[in-house]
Amino acid sequence: MEFNSEVRPRRELMNPNFEGYKLSLRNVPTEKTELEHPVAVFTTRQSDIAYLTLSLYAQHSLLFVDRWTSALYWFSQPNEETFELVTFNPNTSETSSLLKLPIPDIHALPTIHFPVSNVYFISHGDGSFAVYQGPEKKFCSSILQNEEDQNCKAVLVNDVKIDEEKGVIYVAASFIRGKQAIVVLARFDKDGKFIAADEFKGGAICSFVAISSDFAITFISDKLYRHKCDEKSPEPKKILYKWRQNLNDVVLFFEFDHKVDKSEVNVSVRRNHLEIAIRNVKLEGELFQAVDPDQSSWEISPGGVEVTLEKAVERGWSQVYKDFDFGDEVFNKEFVDQIKGRLGHLTTESAIPEEAEKPGVDCNQYEDIDRETEFERSIFRFKDGDWTHKASLSANLPLFWNFITPTEKAIAMRHDVDACLWSSNSSDKRVPLGHVGTFDAVGYIHAGKQNLAFINAPPNNGYVCICEQKRRILLYKHENLETNLRHRGSGRKVNEIGRQQVVKIDDDEAFLGLQCNDDALYLLTKNSLWRVIPDDVEN
Repeated sequence: MEFNSEVRPRRELMNPNFEGYKLSLRNVPTEKTELEHPVAVFTTRQSDIAYLTLSLYAQHSLLFVDRWTSALYWFSQPNEETFELVTFNPNTSETSSLLKLPIPDIHALPTIHFPVSNVYFISHGDGSFAVYQGPEKKFCSSILQNEEDQNCKAVLVNDVKIDEEKGVIYVAASFIRGKQAIVVLARFDKDGKFIAADEFKGGAICSFVAISSDFAITFISDKLYRHKCDEKSPEPKKILYKWRQNLNDVVLFFEFDHKVDKSEVNVSVRRNHLEIAIRNVKLEGELFQAVDPDQSSWEISPGGVEVTLEKAVERGWSQVYKDFDFGDEVFNKEFVDQIKGRLGHLTTESAIPEEAEKPGVDCNQYEDIDRETEFERSIFRFKDGDWTHKASLSANLPLFWNFITPTEKAIAMRHDVDACLWSSNSSDKRVPLGHVGTFDAVGYIHAGKQNLAFINAPPNNGYVCICEQKRRILLYKHENLETNLRHRGSGRKVNEIGRQQVVKIDDDEAFLGLQCNDDALYLLTKNSLWRVIPDDVEN
């Protein structure tokens, strides 16, 4: 098992010579499609508002894209009884209703996934899901198999993969159980029958969850996550004798069903060593503290053998042998009272008088070990019942994720001023993620945005779109533009430069979703779908 590893960007994919972005003032073409019915907006109830719940809702998008066909999907609400799954064909700019679902079947966080071509996976938001092939429903099932999770109304499906050779469906999902965040990787057969699941428990909602091509699960969290393989219960302690102590001696008692003969007993006591052999009981090792061999003894008593060890120093023992413990200590009141008497000066029922002047504390006197450290943001990878990787991400802040192929999920994380794109399918088995691209200076740009709603990029990574809460989006594209710009100090001509475009959307409604294709990006509001064409801009 390779557990600890590092996430390092590839030097050949970084561009230290990039200078920045030049603002383009040309208008960007936009197209508006009015929706027949408003988009179904899912919000949490006031009674459910909590940090974990809000973090889970923040991972949910209302606009979905099929990377096999580039078609867009969303849920609309034509009336109070029905939800409608609507699709938009980008080639014909036409919308159509795909299917209707009763409102009780859809809960807070419905999602749509496209694991293979012409197959779509609809999660209802409560753990149940349905798999369709075209318009035909193949089967229904549920991710949540525990009775305690049956009433969960907010389950976010993060990723779905199908092993067509074995006929197994893998589903990764996030939800909340009590005060714990749960990530589950469930497996189903081709007919939807539940096979098994791996469950991970943590203290924070994961910012990224993906299933890789070898069907391992990879996730990123600010808190430690544990699997049941980490919680294996220890084997029960084997008890061979009982023992008691006072300040002067230690007494071991070995119980036997039949009377022990003297010839069956062999006890050897040295200052720091004890060897005992009584019938089938054999113990030998270094003692917890030194004893006086001359004052130690043993005797056969009714029901067993009693060994008395005289302590060399009046001090309490936590066990008899230093390196192992097969004994069960029996406490006696006399010994407890003796210990209380010795420690009584450390406790008192009297009030502590206030000091006239307390010494100050210099923070520079603290050592690193004195500081309270929190768990760092880390990435975890789990496969076949065991952890394969764990890597600290330190200051690598997750920014957004997308699909760079129909089945390959990637995440962009801040690295210094840039944003590095990492694939969940790593060609290097020593690391959990593979560096596949870089968005120049996007980490720096993202850090300065406060009114941000979405950020995304197309599969070809041709540009990055930063979307504000309403009305405005910003596009960043790295193109080595021909400019006459020069550095003010040195006079050197600026060569490595990209283009920034600012697009104003003539709509006062908040943005509910963003999806980027290679040739256009799409913004969803409650009553409209906007198409923006970033490449239709001259230098």
